[in-house]
Amino acid sequence: MEAAAQRGVYSVGSIVDHNAVSEDYVLGSAMLPPSNILRIMVEGYLDGSLTGSPEVLVLGLKEGIEEFRVNPSMRDKLPASAFSLLEQATEDMIAGEITVTLP
Repeated sequence: MEAAAQRGVYSVGSIVDHNAVSEDYVLGSAMLPPSNILRIMVEGYLDGSLTGSPEVLVLGLKEGIEEFRVNPSMRDKLPASAFSLLEQATEDMIAGEITVTLP
C-alpha cells in the first residue's frame, strides 16, 4: 500500500484497517475484525449450529464477518456516485445478486 501511494496509485487495505496509511491513495479497507469472527463462533456454539466439519466454511459480508470501511479522507476526493456504487455493490453481494468465486 505504501508503494502504491508512492506511485500515486489507489489501493485497498485488507484484513485490518489500513486507512491511516495514506489519506490520498487508500480508498478503504476490507476488514475481517476478530470481534465479528468471535461473535459468529460464540453465537454458533450457544445455539448449537457450530459443529466440527472437514468442510471449509466460507463467510463474508452476508454473514457479518467481513465489512468495508471507506477511508473518511476519500469522501471529499471522489465523486459521491462512487460511494453510491460501492454501497449498491455491497447490498447486492449481501443479497446474493453478485457472487464472488473463490479459487
